[in-house]
Amino acid sequence: MFPRRWCAPTRSDAQPARRHLGRPAGGDGEVAQARIDAGDKRLTLVPGRDIIGPELLADGIHPGDEGHQVLAEVIGGAVRDALDRS
Repeated sequence: MFPRRWCAPTRSDAQPARRHLGRPAGGDGEVAQARIDAGDKRLTLVPGRDIIGPELLADGIHPGDEGHQVLAEVIGGAVRDALDRS
Protein backbone atom coordinates (compact mmCIF):
# COMPACT_ATOMS: atom_id res chain seq x y z
CA MET A 1 0.00 0.00 0.00
CA PHE A 2 1.24 3.48 -0.84
CA PRO A 3 2.08 5.86 1.99
CA ARG A 4 -0.74 8.30 2.66
CA ARG A 5 1.21 11.19 1.13
CA TRP A 6 0.81 9.57 -2.30
CA CYS A 7 -2.99 9.36 -2.23
CA ALA A 8 -4.57 11.14 -5.14
CA PRO A 9 -6.59 14.27 -4.44
CA THR A 10 -10.34 13.93 -4.65
CA ARG A 11 -12.07 15.23 -7.74
CA SER A 12 -12.94 18.91 -7.48
CA ASP A 13 -15.60 18.51 -10.18
CA ALA A 14 -17.22 15.57 -8.38
CA GLN A 15 -17.79 17.04 -4.94
CA PRO A 16 -18.36 20.54 -3.60
CA ALA A 17 -15.32 20.84 -1.31
CA ARG A 18 -11.93 19.92 -2.75
CA ARG A 19 -9.71 18.06 -0.33
CA HIS A 20 -6.02 17.34 -0.84
CA LEU A 21 -4.80 14.13 0.73
CA GLY A 22 -1.15 15.03 0.88
CA ARG A 23 -0.33 15.56 -2.79
CA PRO A 24 3.36 15.04 -3.49
CA ALA A 25 5.46 18.04 -4.48
CA GLY A 26 4.88 18.80 -8.13
CA GLY A 27 1.48 17.12 -8.08
CA ASP A 28 -0.45 16.03 -11.16
CA GLY A 29 2.53 14.08 -12.45
CA GLU A 30 4.90 17.00 -12.97
CA VAL A 31 7.83 15.22 -11.34
CA ALA A 32 7.22 11.97 -13.22
CA GLN A 33 6.79 13.82 -16.51
CA ALA A 34 10.05 15.70 -15.96
CA ARG A 35 11.85 12.36 -15.45
CA ILE A 36 10.22 10.92 -18.57
CA ASP A 37 11.24 14.01 -20.55
CA ALA A 38 14.79 13.56 -19.23
CA GLY A 39 14.87 10.06 -20.73
CA ASP A 40 13.76 7.73 -17.91
CA LYS A 41 12.30 4.80 -19.86
CA ARG A 42 11.16 3.00 -16.71
CA LEU A 43 8.30 5.41 -16.05
CA THR A 44 4.86 5.59 -17.55
CA LEU A 45 2.52 8.38 -16.58
CA VAL A 46 -1.22 7.79 -16.76
CA PRO A 47 -3.02 11.09 -16.06
CA GLY A 48 -5.76 9.82 -13.80
CA ARG A 49 -7.88 12.93 -13.55
CA ASP A 50 -8.98 12.72 -17.15
CA ILE A 51 -9.76 9.00 -17.32
CA ILE A 52 -13.32 9.16 -16.04
CA GLY A 53 -15.75 12.00 -15.61
CA PRO A 54 -18.06 12.69 -12.69
CA GLU A 55 -20.90 10.83 -14.42
CA LEU A 56 -19.00 7.56 -13.81
CA LEU A 57 -18.53 8.21 -10.09
CA ALA A 58 -21.23 6.25 -8.27
CA ASP A 59 -21.21 8.41 -5.14
CA GLY A 60 -19.45 11.49 -6.47
CA ILE A 61 -16.05 10.18 -5.33
CA HIS A 62 -15.68 6.48 -6.15
CA PRO A 63 -16.07 4.93 -9.61
CA GLY A 64 -19.14 2.81 -10.26
CA ASP A 65 -19.09 -0.38 -12.36
CA GLU A 66 -18.72 1.49 -15.66
CA GLY A 67 -16.05 3.73 -14.15
CA HIS A 68 -14.05 0.71 -13.00
CA GLN A 69 -14.34 -0.81 -16.48
CA VAL A 70 -12.92 2.37 -18.03
CA LEU A 71 -10.11 2.48 -15.46
CA ALA A 72 -9.23 -1.16 -16.16
CA GLU A 73 -9.08 -0.57 -19.90
CA VAL A 74 -6.95 2.59 -19.70
CA ILE A 75 -4.59 1.52 -16.92
CA GLY A 76 -4.37 -2.05 -18.26
CA GLY A 77 -3.41 -0.67 -21.66
CA ALA A 78 -0.73 1.54 -20.12
CA VAL A 79 0.69 -1.41 -18.18
CA ARG A 80 0.68 -3.58 -21.33
CA ASP A 81 2.46 -0.84 -23.31
CA ALA A 82 5.04 -0.37 -20.56
CA LEU A 83 5.74 -4.11 -20.42
CA ASP A 84 6.06 -4.25 -24.20
CA ARG A 85 8.74 -1.53 -24.04
CA SER A 86 10.78 -3.34 -21.40
